[in-house]
Amino acid sequence: MLGIGWSFAFFAFIARNKWLVRSPQHVLTLPRTINLELAAMSAATLIAFIIPVVGNINLIMPAVLLTIFAWYLFRLSHQAVEAPDVGGPAAVVTDLPAVRRRIVIVLLFAYAGLAIVLSAEPFADGLIELGEHLGIDEFLLVQWLAPLASESPEFLAALYLVWRSAVRHGMTALISSKVNQFTLLIASLPIAFAISGGTLDGLPMDSRQEGEVFLTAAQSMLGGIILDRRFTILEAVALAALFLAQFLFTDNDIRLGFAITYNVLAGAMLTRRYQLIPAVLADAFSRGSIPSDEPQNAGSQAADPQQA
Repeated sequence: MLGIGWSFAFFAFIARNKWLVRSPQHVLTLPRTINLELAAMSAATLIAFIIPVVGNINLIMPAVLLTIFAWYLFRLSHQAVEAPDVGGPAAVVTDLPAVRRRIVIVLLFAYAGLAIVLSAEPFADGLIELGEHLGIDEFLLVQWLAPLASESPEFLAALYLVWRSAVRHGMTALISSKVNQFTLLIASLPIAFAISGGTLDGLPMDSRQEGEVFLTAAQSMLGGIILDRRFTILEAVALAALFLAQFLFTDNDIRLGFAITYNVLAGAMLTRRYQLIPAVLADAFSRGSIPSDEPQNAGSQAADPQQA
């Protein structure tokens, strides 16, 4: 969602609008409301850094992460509501009478859940067998292919929004998905393990898994690159290049080097933009809704920082 999603949404925006980028000064401006996602993502990222230190995901972490997620949902419920510009199947559902619309939505959720229940285990077993047959490390096969399959609906939905010139909505959806992954998803893992294994010891991890969690947390830390609510073409290229380059290396020491690179870049970014942190926290923890600060035609606009 971060390494590929954010960057490719930006690239799709450029392609859709035939925007010729001549200077790294050209940026995509994001609404002020993104400060809420930034605060929640940052808090969850700090918790993620603890996982490789303790060597497992104990049952205390889900409590903290679920608290962050609940707070995030509570704050979202107090934000200003904007009428959606929907199309395709979503428009058909939206046009239904209220009762029928709610029934259809519940049935769609139930159908999606049933599909996951029926396909998850065969899919995972198939990946492992495929790795054994082709001589590919099953750990890496599950690590890379499974997320691409599971996250592709969100990714395609965000690209659809971008293609309809609602780039800020698409980017917000991807950033929100990152928050969900680092809170609700991580929190659910030890809970599921405890229920299935009948243990309260937490989800154990080996050194390789600890390294991957550290790498993912470091990448998430660099997500703070949008602290100034501006996303440049150079930043998009950097995120995508660092993520895609990991496909070429499976050695744990090299991947640790990627994590260190992410942290160094994040540290440099925070050194330059630390003065923006109080404003982000003030918006995130305010009682009322966060002003959007969106200019007109915000869905299809890129701006120079001096004009933004």
